Amino acid sequence: MKINILFATLNFIIIAAFAQVPPVLNYQGVPRNASGLPLLNSSIAVRISIHDGSPSGGIVYSERDTATTNAVGIFTTKVGAGNVISGTFSAINWAVGDKYMQVELDATGGSSYTDMGTTQLLSVPYALQAGSTYVADTVLHLPATASGLWLASSNDIYNSNSGNVGIGTVSPGSKLDVAGTGNFTQLVNMNNGLDVSGTNAAYVLNATCTISGGNAVTGEADYGTSAYAVSGISSSGWAGHFSGNLYYSGTLSGPSDERLKENIQPLTGALAKVMQLTPATYNFKSEYSKMNLAKGNQMGFLAQNLEKVYPDLVVDNYDKQMNPGSLFQFKSVNYIGMIPVLTEAIQELQTEVELLKQQNAELMNKINNR
Repeated sequence: MKINILFATLNFIIIAAFAQVPPVLNYQGVPRNASGLPLLNSSIAVRISIHDGSPSGGIVYSERDTATTNAVGIFTTKVGAGNVISGTFSAINWAVGDKYMQVELDATGGSSYTDMGTTQLLSVPYALQAGSTYVADTVLHLPATASGLWLASSNDIYNSNSGNVGIGTVSPGSKLDVAGTGNFTQLVNMNNGLDVSGTNAAYVLNATCTISGGNAVTGEADYGTSAYAVSGISSSGWAGHFSGNLYYSGTLSGPSDERLKENIQPLTGALAKVMQLTPATYNFKSEYSKMNLAKGNQMGFLAQNLEKVYPDLVVDNYDKQMNPGSLFQFKSVNYIGMIPVLTEAIQELQTEVELLKQQNAELMNKINNR
């Protein structure tokens, strides 16, 4: 049976919210027989294909639909919701290149299709692109009120859904999950934490502030003694590295609980060892200015001298700024570790003072009793 099809209406309407379920296009037509009479109350099968670039271009999407004409011969189908033959309807890039829709019909509802022609899709179906994502590959257009996940408010965009947002990953594990490198040139505000991890970059998190009086990284935690405003963990390197002056207004403390320690031995002979040290005043050399060393006159120890007496208080450190691409090795001093050494030295000195005072008293007593 020869079949012709008259397109009574060709409507392309977004009937679903972007990113919640795939958008579809309403398609209506009137199939007619060879005599020009509409096929009334008939079960038919339609194969619809979307061609890219030209009527004979590659098929980016194809589906099969079944429908039943009504009492006046009209049938309706939803393009994008049929039985997929190839491609993904939601993945069609409507913004790039012309798109053409080919319609094939089997009036018996089978799969022996008759080609009914190919028509270029003009402005109406591109509402799928313009109303939900972007126009002409340049501008992002978002509705102010809609059931979509992304909305616009003045110059801002926001997402209030309960899921996660992934960049470079299809399975984000947090509110914002970026797989790869990222660069933030302005303020980033995270109300519920920022979890950053990486293994293929020199810096997992690199923050720079160029505003006078500004802060590159700030932290605030006021929810109990177990809250950390800024926390760093490293089992092999440094949990925190500061190139420049360090200021704090609270208490600086470290773990010293007896329950954490073993092999506890008294510290002895500190006074004699302290007498071997050579405290000095000095200035750091300008050729190492990239390390942001302290400026002006300084007081302290020379690491090489201290290492001969107390090697446990001297460690090798590395700087990444002196020679980009390589590590500059230098020695640093555990000045906090010097506190118990100096405490023991003072106690030993005080013991000697008390002994001398006792000996002096005994000597004076002998002189006075002559």
